Amino acid sequence: MDARDLVRAVGSDPRRTARTWLTASPDFPAGVDWSELALLALRHRVSGLVVDSLAAAGWLESVPVTVHEQLHHFAGMARSKQLELEAALVELAERHPAEVSRSVLLKGGALYPEYASRTHRWMNDFDLLFSGEDYDRVRDTFADLGYWLKESLNGPTFYRESTGPDGPLCMDVHVLGPSKYSRPAEALSPGWLTETEPYEVAGVALRRPKLAWQLVNVVTHVHEHLHSWIHAVGEDDVRSVRFADAELLVDSLGADPAEAGALARELGLEGEWVLGLWAWKQVRDELPAALDPLLPTLDRLDEVGELTALPRGRFATWPVPLRERAWLTDQLQLALDLEPEHAGRDWGALQQWYKTSGMLPAERERVEDIAERARQLVAGVPAGG
Repeated sequence: MDARDLVRAVGSDPRRTARTWLTASPDFPAGVDWSELALLALRHRVSGLVVDSLAAAGWLESVPVTVHEQLHHFAGMARSKQLELEAALVELAERHPAEVSRSVLLKGGALYPEYASRTHRWMNDFDLLFSGEDYDRVRDTFADLGYWLKESLNGPTFYRESTGPDGPLCMDVHVLGPSKYSRPAEALSPGWLTETEPYEVAGVALRRPKLAWQLVNVVTHVHEHLHSWIHAVGEDDVRSVRFADAELLVDSLGADPAEAGALARELGLEGEWVLGLWAWKQVRDELPAALDPLLPTLDRLDEVGELTALPRGRFATWPVPLRERAWLTDQLQLALDLEPEHAGRDWGALQQWYKTSGMLPAERERVEDIAERARQLVAGVPAGG
């Protein structure tokens, strides 16, 4: 096994990951490039899961000390960010207990307590969904609490200075439904606010989506990052931690993929759904057994899945397939080569361009067109496979 094989096998349960490793390599894999493993674990936001998987396999104290320290460092950052986000949520709930109690925490925020350790789920932000009326009531409070607002086609995002080293604290606010400029109107279903269950974070009562709704949101979000060129530039196009979330939902919490597939179709997200599953299969090599009925459907997507959406509504095909590209540690130049107009610019300049111009209607990427191609390829296939 090499570093890529080890990180590829990392899922939501370190004990299961360790069993997979030990089946493939009963002895310590001495030939692994441990520096590559540390970089890949960071890129895929699974450093904490890797630490505990190495411990479960009995290998942790055999890896180089510096790699050991780096993995533990980023695992600790995951814990610190969770605590900081929780404190921010408590602060908001103290100002608006009723509105927060009706809000819905999405994606990683709805799942991180289900992991065995705080170090296992890296968090960038809390995705918090409000009704329109409740958002109107809480909006100005963010400024009172020291946040600044970034408006975009994706809706309002609030930032403030962080106590940690990994950038500002972020509350990504959604109104009516998960806000993504590329999603169809029917995706903003009232169900995002009503098909929910009671949830609690740090003593704060709020809501989270029911399992099928969570699975749809996690999987479709995979596509929305994967097929965006600017996300590839920032190496945020594919993160294995998103597949760990999906695995947790299916294998540990009992989410029904057939129910989720039918829901995705009802929400107009069928193309996004199957592309997210296709990516899961490419990156991890396999899917949970509950998804086996979908495998013939996913085989239809090999060509469209390798597309990326460029600025100004253009598209390109990656020269390296996803099953290999996901495990590179030097993807930036590969991404820049797809867009000669930007080839001479560094990623910082490109991210600034994206913030100021890249979301304008004439300039933006059209990832939804890739999803539409996928929807046409699977049209008529039953939602469960």
